[in-house]
Amino acid sequence: MKRIAIVVCALLTLLLGKHGLSQTTEWDVRADGFTERVFTAFALHTSDDFGVSLDASSRVVAHCSDCGEEALEAFLKMKHAEFQGFALLDKDAFGDLFETWQAALPEEVFVALLKQENLRAVTQNNYCNTSEPFCTDNGLYEFPAGVNAGIGESGPYYDCLRTRPNPAWYYMRILDPGDMDIYMYSTPQVDIDFCCWGPFEDPLEPCPDGLTRAKVVSCSYSTNWNETCQIRNAQEGEYYILLITNYSNRTCNIHFSKTDGEATTDCSILPPLVNYDSPVCVGGDLTFTANGLSGSIYHWFMVGGTWTSNEQNPVRHNATADMSGTYGCAITNGANQSDTTYLEVEVGENIFFHIDTVTCNTMVWDDEPLLESGVYTFSYETLSGCDSIIELSLDINYTPTLEIQGTHWPIGGSETHISVNEYEVQLTEPHAIVDTVLWQIDCPNWYVVPHGAKGMLCTLYIYSFLQEPVTLHAWAVNRCDSIHEEFFIQTSYYDVDENQQEAVFEVIPNPTHGEVNLHLGDMQGWVKVQVYNGMGQQVDAFVIEADGHNPQTFDMSQLPDGIYLIVVKQVEKTWVKKVVLRKE
Repeated sequence: MKRIAIVVCALLTLLLGKHGLSQTTEWDVRADGFTERVFTAFALHTSDDFGVSLDASSRVVAHCSDCGEEALEAFLKMKHAEFQGFALLDKDAFGDLFETWQAALPEEVFVALLKQENLRAVTQNNYCNTSEPFCTDNGLYEFPAGVNAGIGESGPYYDCLRTRPNPAWYYMRILDPGDMDIYMYSTPQVDIDFCCWGPFEDPLEPCPDGLTRAKVVSCSYSTNWNETCQIRNAQEGEYYILLITNYSNRTCNIHFSKTDGEATTDCSILPPLVNYDSPVCVGGDLTFTANGLSGSIYHWFMVGGTWTSNEQNPVRHNATADMSGTYGCAITNGANQSDTTYLEVEVGENIFFHIDTVTCNTMVWDDEPLLESGVYTFSYETLSGCDSIIELSLDINYTPTLEIQGTHWPIGGSETHISVNEYEVQLTEPHAIVDTVLWQIDCPNWYVVPHGAKGMLCTLYIYSFLQEPVTLHAWAVNRCDSIHEEFFIQTSYYDVDENQQEAVFEVIPNPTHGEVNLHLGDMQGWVKVQVYNGMGQQVDAFVIEADGHNPQTFDMSQLPDGIYLIVVKQVEKTWVKKVVLRKE
């Protein structure tokens, strides 16, 4: 059996009505199409025994008095079957019925159904205020029609459009004044309809309530795959808003072209017909692109040069500086030919920097220690993708000393969790004055962001759990000096408070040669103990009974040397201690 437009939910609310038992069920957003839901709401609203309304959450609900669940469900099934007959009517007859159903419904119920339907929309321009620009001058642009795009929004006066499935909104701007006939058609050939409003001074400000009856200039609700929109006495700079509905709900493209009249549209509001992959650097590939239409012929050329191409997206490999200049392209598609479009192309040069600096003892640049005075060369990539060469003239001098403060045991990250930790540089040389601090983490998918005065602080974003330690780097730099400090980091499954003052849980001795005593403070009762190695693997687990006084002994001699986490859990509390095992 086909699913009905309104279904009874799993949990039904039974209300004791004025005349007896009342049955209520909320609207099912997964039910059949919008037109069937409107018809069923109409049937409920006009029935003597049933009704439709909104609940406190503005959801559409069906209800009946003096009946139970079975009677309401039987009515809904009957109306579902009745709608199947309406669906066989021709487009105009069905449109007449839909207008009747809509007019009979309370406005708030129809609006609620409309909002519910548009929640399922997946296209970008299915609302007036998200309309896209179009032009009609050469027929060399294709525009996608809406599919599964909801229903035309509430507010505009839709004139002849009795139903508005899959709305796709566009706007155009008049370039030359006069009359204009716009011919539109779909490929493949499917039923499309349209309504056009104007003129306006802005393409978005009228949306949606400004699209009134007085602003309608042309409309069609035919069963054709091609339509003609007629605009008269258009003036330069005016905007016209066009709605095209895809009645068939099949994937297709819409083509626009002017077939009559002296008025023209302004194509400068659209993305360029041709383009290139700016910026381009010396030695790279210079790639051109053109709007693609089946059967088109392309003619590319360089102004003042010898290069030409008939490809849609030609490429000039190993670009040189003399490839910079003006390029043109003309596109022919059947009887339509575009004006030649010109592009100003620039091939970027490589960049060279020379830096003079002094430092102390050593300097680290991209993890490479610079131990002697001299000239060092480093290669990077600019924001435009070109080579940037840095030449560093280094004079070794005295450097300040520093240390990094922060946790060695941050919680590891994952695809769904980012661990965020703060670190700080503290200078141990009281006379050192730092101009800036540079940070780096030697893990490719972690990210470090400096902040604070002179970059003395940084935030480390951890996106993965690593089994091996990694290193956080900091460079303190001043006018004459620079020093590098490293800080080891090992990801953990638990948050380790390395500076905990309250002796709730202690491990003694630490480091240990094998046996340790677990001091559990004032804990009472059963305590769960878990032991993890440095790779985050659980190597032991047991339960002990704490008495609040005597320590519990745990023998680690069966484990290999290394760093371990001992996790103690009781009720909803967890304590973690780091233990170093050295058996020799």
